[in-house]
Amino acid sequence: VAVDIRRWSPTFGRWFGTVLSEENNQQLWVPPGFAHGFLALRDQSHVLYKCTDVFIPKHDRALRWDDPDLGIEWPLDGIVPRLSAKDEAAPTLQRAEIFE
Repeated sequence: VAVDIRRWSPTFGRWFGTVLSEENNQQLWVPPGFAHGFLALRDQSHVLYKCTDVFIPKHDRALRWDDPDLGIEWPLDGIVPRLSAKDEAAPTLQRAEIFE
């Protein structure tokens, strides 16, 4: 899932989601100014990131995965997601640090 967090954008707060799998062999490019997240649907999932620059931890941010204002349609089918402490404490889009 990718969410537009550029306040000046006409698509601010909108999201796009797709399924990436070994079978469909697709990738998802997430441009600057977008938050991104994933739901692993199998126990043995691998997530690989291609980055345009070096990762700088102090610039890392989080966005609440179940923010009702975003309404992301996660394919949970009864799954209760396991979250990192950072993701558990993530703010909603209204409170998140965004691109101005």
